[in-house]
Amino acid sequence: GEGIRAEDLKDEVDKIVGDAMEKFPWTTKNLTELNDAFRNIYLESEKSIVTVSAVKNDVDWFDNPIETTGQYAGIIIAVNSSEALILTGQSAVAGADSLRVTFGDGSTAAVELKSQDITSKMAVVSAKISEIRKKAEKENPNHVITPLRSEKRSIIQY
Repeated sequence: GEGIRAEDLKDEVDKIVGDAMEKFPWTTKNLTELNDAFRNIYLESEKSIVTVSAVKNDVDWFDNPIETTGQYAGIIIAVNSSEALILTGQSAVAGADSLRVTFGDGSTAAVELKSQDITSKMAVVSAKISEIRKKAEKENPNHVITPLRSEKRSIIQY
Protein backbone atom coordinates (compact mmCIF):
# COMPACT_ATOMS: atom_id res chain seq x y z
CA GLY A 1 0.00 0.00 0.00
CA GLU A 2 0.81 3.64 0.00
CA GLY A 3 1.34 3.89 3.75
CA ILE A 4 0.65 6.94 5.86
CA ARG A 5 1.13 10.33 4.24
CA ALA A 6 3.06 12.92 6.24
CA GLU A 7 0.21 15.42 5.80
CA ASP A 8 -2.34 12.99 7.27
CA LEU A 9 -0.06 12.20 10.18
CA LYS A 10 0.52 15.90 10.88
CA ASP A 11 -3.23 16.56 10.83
CA GLU A 12 -3.83 13.68 13.23
CA VAL A 13 -1.11 14.88 15.63
CA ASP A 14 -2.46 18.45 15.46
CA LYS A 15 -5.94 17.20 16.36
CA ILE A 16 -4.69 15.10 19.30
CA VAL A 17 -2.59 17.97 20.68
CA GLY A 18 -5.39 20.50 20.12
CA ASP A 19 -7.92 18.29 21.93
CA ALA A 20 -5.54 17.75 24.85
CA MET A 21 -4.84 21.50 25.12
CA GLU A 22 -8.57 22.29 25.19
CA LYS A 23 -9.30 19.69 27.88
CA PHE A 24 -6.30 20.53 30.10
CA PRO A 25 -7.33 22.31 33.34
CA TRP A 26 -5.18 25.45 32.90
CA THR A 27 -4.37 27.28 36.13
CA THR A 28 -1.87 29.95 37.10
CA LYS A 29 0.16 27.24 38.86
CA ASN A 30 0.21 25.02 35.72
CA LEU A 31 1.31 27.93 33.54
CA THR A 32 4.06 28.87 35.99
CA GLU A 33 5.30 25.25 36.07
CA LEU A 34 5.23 25.07 32.27
CA ASN A 35 7.12 28.36 32.01
CA ASP A 36 9.70 27.15 34.56
CA ALA A 37 10.14 23.88 32.63
CA PHE A 38 10.75 25.77 29.36
CA ARG A 39 13.17 28.12 31.11
CA ASN A 40 15.14 25.19 32.57
CA ILE A 41 15.30 23.49 29.17
CA TYR A 42 16.60 26.73 27.65
CA LEU A 43 19.21 27.29 30.37
CA GLU A 44 20.47 23.72 30.07
CA SER A 45 20.55 23.63 26.27
CA GLU A 46 22.16 27.08 26.01
CA LYS A 47 25.42 25.57 27.35
CA SER A 48 25.48 23.12 24.42
CA ILE A 49 25.13 25.68 21.63
CA VAL A 50 28.35 26.72 19.89
CA THR A 51 29.48 28.59 16.77
CA VAL A 52 31.45 26.70 14.14
CA SER A 53 33.65 28.97 12.01
CA ALA A 54 34.85 27.80 8.62
CA VAL A 55 37.84 29.57 7.10
CA LYS A 56 38.48 29.47 3.36
CA ASN A 57 41.70 30.78 1.85
CA ASP A 58 41.65 32.20 -1.67
CA VAL A 59 43.23 34.91 -3.81
CA ASP A 60 41.66 38.04 -5.23
CA TRP A 61 41.93 39.33 -8.82
CA PHE A 62 45.41 40.65 -8.11
CA ASP A 63 46.66 37.37 -6.61
CA ASN A 64 46.56 38.78 -3.08
CA PRO A 65 45.69 36.18 -0.46
CA ILE A 66 42.27 36.64 1.14
CA GLU A 67 40.56 34.77 3.91
CA THR A 68 36.80 34.44 4.24
CA THR A 69 35.04 33.13 7.31
CA GLY A 70 31.55 31.70 7.60
CA GLN A 71 29.84 31.15 10.93
CA TYR A 72 27.39 28.34 11.53
CA ALA A 73 25.41 27.05 14.50
CA GLY A 74 26.52 23.85 16.19
CA ILE A 75 25.51 21.79 19.18
CA ILE A 76 27.67 19.64 21.45
CA ILE A 77 26.25 16.14 21.18
CA ALA A 78 28.82 14.14 23.14
CA VAL A 79 31.90 14.59 25.31
CA ASN A 80 34.39 11.92 26.32
CA SER A 81 37.87 12.04 27.81
CA SER A 82 39.56 12.80 24.47
CA GLU A 83 37.11 14.87 22.41
CA ALA A 84 33.92 16.90 22.23
CA LEU A 85 31.70 16.03 19.27
CA ILE A 86 29.73 18.85 17.67
CA LEU A 87 26.84 18.49 15.21
CA THR A 88 26.59 21.22 12.57
CA GLY A 89 25.31 21.70 9.06
CA GLN A 90 27.30 20.10 6.27
CA SER A 91 27.56 23.50 4.59
CA ALA A 92 29.73 24.61 7.55
CA VAL A 93 32.50 22.22 6.57
CA ALA A 94 32.12 22.17 2.79
CA GLY A 95 35.30 23.49 1.22
CA ALA A 96 36.72 24.85 4.48
CA ASP A 97 40.50 25.05 4.81
CA SER A 98 40.25 25.17 8.61
CA LEU A 99 37.54 24.98 11.26
CA ARG A 100 37.18 26.49 14.74
CA VAL A 101 34.51 26.34 17.41
CA THR A 102 33.52 29.13 19.79
CA PHE A 103 31.87 28.03 23.01
CA GLY A 104 29.21 30.01 24.84
CA ASP A 105 31.77 31.56 27.20
CA GLY A 106 33.79 32.92 24.27
CA SER A 107 36.65 30.40 24.41
CA THR A 108 37.70 28.78 21.13
CA ALA A 109 39.29 25.58 19.87
CA ALA A 110 40.33 24.12 16.55
CA VAL A 111 38.06 21.36 15.28
CA GLU A 112 38.45 18.77 12.59
CA LEU A 113 35.88 17.04 10.44
CA LYS A 114 34.90 13.69 11.91
CA SER A 115 32.06 12.71 9.56
CA GLN A 116 29.56 14.23 7.17
CA ASP A 117 26.39 13.08 5.47
CA ILE A 118 25.45 14.84 2.27
CA THR A 119 21.94 13.33 2.25
CA SER A 120 20.96 14.75 5.65
CA LYS A 121 23.23 17.78 5.13
CA MET A 122 24.78 17.28 8.59
CA ALA A 123 28.37 17.00 9.78
CA VAL A 124 30.14 16.11 13.01
CA VAL A 125 33.33 17.91 13.98
CA SER A 126 35.63 17.08 16.86
CA ALA A 127 37.48 19.32 19.31
CA LYS A 128 40.34 17.76 21.25
CA ILE A 129 39.83 17.96 25.02
CA SER A 130 43.57 18.48 25.50
CA GLU A 131 43.46 21.67 23.37
CA ILE A 132 40.32 22.89 25.14
CA ARG A 133 41.97 22.28 28.51
CA LYS A 134 45.17 24.07 27.48
CA LYS A 135 43.31 27.13 26.17
CA ALA A 136 40.94 27.16 29.16
CA GLU A 137 43.87 27.45 31.56
CA LYS A 138 44.81 30.70 29.80
CA GLU A 139 41.41 32.11 28.74
CA ASN A 140 38.75 30.85 31.12
CA PRO A 141 39.55 28.58 34.08
CA ASN A 142 35.81 27.94 34.68
CA HIS A 143 35.13 26.63 31.16
CA VAL A 144 32.41 23.93 31.03
CA ILE A 145 31.52 21.71 28.08
CA THR A 146 27.95 20.39 28.23
CA PRO A 147 26.51 17.93 25.72
CA LEU A 148 22.83 18.42 24.95
CA ARG A 149 20.51 16.31 27.13
CA SER A 150 23.21 14.14 28.62
CA GLU A 151 21.73 11.22 30.54
CA LYS A 152 24.65 11.02 32.92
CA ARG A 153 26.08 14.41 33.67
CA SER A 154 29.17 14.23 31.48
CA ILE A 155 30.10 17.82 32.04
CA ILE A 156 33.84 18.32 31.87
CA GLN A 157 35.05 21.28 33.87
CA TYR A 158 38.61 22.58 33.91
